[in-house]
Amino acid sequence: MKAWAFAIVLLAACGDDDAKLTQAVVTRTYDAFVGSAGDVSLGDASAGDATTTTTDGTSTTMVVDSLQPDAPQPDATDPEVVELACDREGRLAACDDPLLDHATPPTDGADPLFYVNRDFAIPASYPVSATSTWTPCSGGSAPGGVPNDLLCLPTAYSTQSTSLRQLAWESPAPVGMTLTSDGKTVGHDGKVGFKAAMDAALEEGAGELFGSSCFRPYARQEAVFDSYVEDEMSGGVPEEEATIVASTYSAHPGHSEHQLGTTCDLVYRKPNGSVSSFGTASAVELANSSQFRWLRDNGHRFGLVLTYGHDRVEITHYVWEPWHWRFVGVAAADVMHRCGLDTEELLNARYDAGALEPYAGDELILYDDVRVVAGDSGTITLDPNESFQRSFTVENTGTKQLWNELVAHVSGEDFGGGDEPLACTPPQAQTTFTLDLQAPATPGTYTGRWQLLSAEGTQTVDATFDVRVFVRGGTSTGDPYRFVRIDDLSNSTSSSDPGVDLDAIVLTDASGLNPTFATAVAYYHAAPGSVGSDDPSDALGAPDAFSAWPSVTTCGVASGFVSLGGAGTLIVEMARPIVEGDHLQVLEVGACSYGSGTAIADPYRVSVAVDGGAAADGEPVGDASGGPKTLTVPFLPPR
Repeated sequence: MKAWAFAIVLLAACGDDDAKLTQAVVTRTYDAFVGSAGDVSLGDASAGDATTTTTDGTSTTMVVDSLQPDAPQPDATDPEVVELACDREGRLAACDDPLLDHATPPTDGADPLFYVNRDFAIPASYPVSATSTWTPCSGGSAPGGVPNDLLCLPTAYSTQSTSLRQLAWESPAPVGMTLTSDGKTVGHDGKVGFKAAMDAALEEGAGELFGSSCFRPYARQEAVFDSYVEDEMSGGVPEEEATIVASTYSAHPGHSEHQLGTTCDLVYRKPNGSVSSFGTASAVELANSSQFRWLRDNGHRFGLVLTYGHDRVEITHYVWEPWHWRFVGVAAADVMHRCGLDTEELLNARYDAGALEPYAGDELILYDDVRVVAGDSGTITLDPNESFQRSFTVENTGTKQLWNELVAHVSGEDFGGGDEPLACTPPQAQTTFTLDLQAPATPGTYTGRWQLLSAEGTQTVDATFDVRVFVRGGTSTGDPYRFVRIDDLSNSTSSSDPGVDLDAIVLTDASGLNPTFATAVAYYHAAPGSVGSDDPSDALGAPDAFSAWPSVTTCGVASGFVSLGGAGTLIVEMARPIVEGDHLQVLEVGACSYGSGTAIADPYRVSVAVDGGAAADGEPVGDASGGPKTLTVPFLPPR
């Protein structure tokens, strides 16, 4: 298990206060190439080239790709099927198959349906003693004469010396089963297992697949796990915490499916002819390759299943591993494919074992998070009492499913809308919800806010959805507020470049999203007039000085700014109406580099007003002192 460059947020505590995990983001790249060629471990790594040394002394340069847990979006399916993706009990209940009937757990690790996970171990002596590092690829006989049917993978099918059980590598297709439940041909040339799948993938045009790390005896898994703990400790993490972090992506010895001899980590040949490894290709790239897309669609034909799915972290308690495939036999693989079950779900139901026990590392890999992909967040102009809709699309960027969440109104105008249930949204999936609303009867400017809340009414993710409405009629027949007035109150008029130097005026919604900028100058007056820059258009459009906006820690002026001279005024028109709750940022060039010199750090103070026209004084919003600052627009009276 495990060869993934990933980012995890350390949010858990392990016991007493002195052993709390640090809240930080830890990025690691891990390799688990196992075989006589030696293990490759990249340890701490960043994007770019990394040179590693194997146990035989050779060096390999690899490009390390950073990535976030991600996966291809599933095709749209029947809503009831999608809902079952979140409803584990419902998914199992809907799957009527004898394989889910209660059975006695096997004690022989040779059984393809042996139950091994974080809680249930395979015998340490299977198929050789726990202290032996022997594999059939290293030559000789198994110590102690322990019988087994492990065999070495031919070099044409593997990137290094590794092995599998005979039945997992190649075995006859089951008698009397010629088609899968979705009508596909079982096996290839009458055979199933990894070899048959690799042959079929090549012949059916998907491309070449290879085994990289397959069977591992107990001692090898112990060495692999210990190496990951040492990697974590090398970064300054205490051993207890390092062990917990390593447990999120690597199994403790005796708890790894690799020890069964029926599991293999796979890699593929790229279009350029090179063969991927876990270090040279990100999980996303691997998962999106033609070979692995084919394997997800066809693996059940050969008895192969993916153990650690991107949307099953809650169930497996391990991170996503698109390369980790296990042979369970065609009958079981077909049931899992038909019913949308993972290995843990099928075997847990079959043996009535109960859910996995929580452990400290759960908090590192189980988290809620969403990304707002799209939404109707701009201001809409309506007549009084007019019906309207606002839609928003969110992506589940966490590792836990969004289910039973509510899109709940939390503040401001509710526009006659209540709480809406959010559809089942597994990790990495997207969902769109629509609010059916009605404009208020009284003319004016209105803002309402919705959030994602749990069924208990608590906020689990940081996502807000604002609805903004300008209602026509009555005394509000004029345009909505669109103008921002900036008065330079610094009274600094003595230097060659006095007063406030403006780079941009930025307007965002209340959540800080959807930036718009000043697009036209309605009025400009510099006082005194002998300022370094008197082109007011330099304050229009996206920020120039703050190239990394909305981060204002990096600034470098490339093309200019407008100075107000210490007592001047600038009025600009924004690209959209300004409503209550909006955020205004006035970006000032002071202390940013400009050309070969440095702009004066003006101790400025501005008075910003939301104005209905160039000649009016407008409604004051607030003032700032020194550098850029976000000002929240308060309640605005109807115009």
